[in-house]
Amino acid sequence: MNEALNLADLHSAIDRVVGTFLESMRLFQPPVDWVELAVSIPGIRRETAQEATGLSRRRAASKGKLLFADSLKEESRQRLAAQAISQFLLPKVGDILGIEDGERPPTSWVRALVERLMVPPLWFRDVWRDENGDFVKVLNRFAFTPLEIVAQRLLDDSEPTVLSIIDHGSLTHRASNGPRAGKVLWPLEKECFEYISHFSRTRRLSQGGMTVSGWPIHQSDWKKEVLRTVLAEDGDQIGTGD
Repeated sequence: MNEALNLADLHSAIDRVVGTFLESMRLFQPPVDWVELAVSIPGIRRETAQEATGLSRRRAASKGKLLFADSLKEESRQRLAAQAISQFLLPKVGDILGIEDGERPPTSWVRALVERLMVPPLWFRDVWRDENGDFVKVLNRFAFTPLEIVAQRLLDDSEPTVLSIIDHGSLTHRASNGPRAGKVLWPLEKECFEYISHFSRTRRLSQGGMTVSGWPIHQSDWKKEVLRTVLAEDGDQIGTGD
């Protein structure tokens, strides 16, 4: 393996492979039924499973077997199918990056491949523009794709950005494309979160080199909120959190 490989090299290789694959399947925009697509690929098959843990389903998907119990949610079915397709595409990524025969790629490669397959960055940018930056509408366009995978693309811009996902009042996901984010919401983020959580309406706040955009993802039986915080160039000095 090329020891000088960095994250940008990996993402570039994945995007090349994914782009070629989707074009070959005549797919140019979301949504995509990944289950239907997966079973059209030789070596991937769908089977009924009465019981299966998440781990056993993932292991089966890595071997081209989709274990679907009747109770399995559609979002989980779609992700498992994308994982199976990713295993099919992984050797092509390895060829670009100089993986030797028999060498096993890191698990992080598979995760990155699944994320960039289900939500190709180019597709996301196009949809983001078409929907005028309304994340709720963008999420609806990528039907049955896990919210966290769609939201991850919010970090693709070069601007210092922090992504936060709150699930029923608990901060469950906090990531950034560089700035130190900490493990708690900053005051302006908390203000934005409390508004969108209470009123179920989008909100945008700016103060002191920080701009927070918030979107409520609310349904009858559950609620989540997504925050995108863009900082000034020296924004890694704004706020602290442990």
